Amino acid sequence: MDPLTTLLHQYPLRAGVFYAGALCGVHGFPDDAQRGHLHLLRAGAVEIRGIAPHTLALDQPGLLFLPRPGPHRLIVPAEASADMVCGTVQFGLGGWNPLTSTLPDAVILPLSAFSGLASLVQAMFDEAFEQRFGRQAVLDRYCELIVIQMLRYCAENGLTQ
Repeated sequence: MDPLTTLLHQYPLRAGVFYAGALCGVHGFPDDAQRGHLHLLRAGAVEIRGIAPHTLALDQPGLLFLPRPGPHRLIVPAEASADMVCGTVQFGLGGWNPLTSTLPDAVILPLSAFSGLASLVQAMFDEAFEQRFGRQAVLDRYCELIVIQMLRYCAENGLTQ
């Protein structure tokens, strides 16, 4: 069994979408002792504050993954909006563990960085912006798949310690 599969067996992944739509203004996410966050940008631009000493930005379709608990804010300029899907991510009992500790505080990846994830995220966007039966269940599963693909990408591209 490969190391990622082993870690996912020891620290099972639970992820779920809590928001899909247009963001405007400032949105704060308080410290959550158990869960990290996944934010997917379909269109627009967003600044991220509270994770690093400086402001981070996502200005093209992509993802922001915060593997560990911690407060942060998403800021969209007042005259604009950003189409986003936001979810929570928990490994095992949550918080800090060997899986989350291997990752940087924030993983920001443009969807153009790897095609396998881009098609999966596009399928999630298609589901997120429609009102269909079973929508929440489908979005939660996509969220888990995207996190696993992103972890694979991080491991294969030296983004883990």
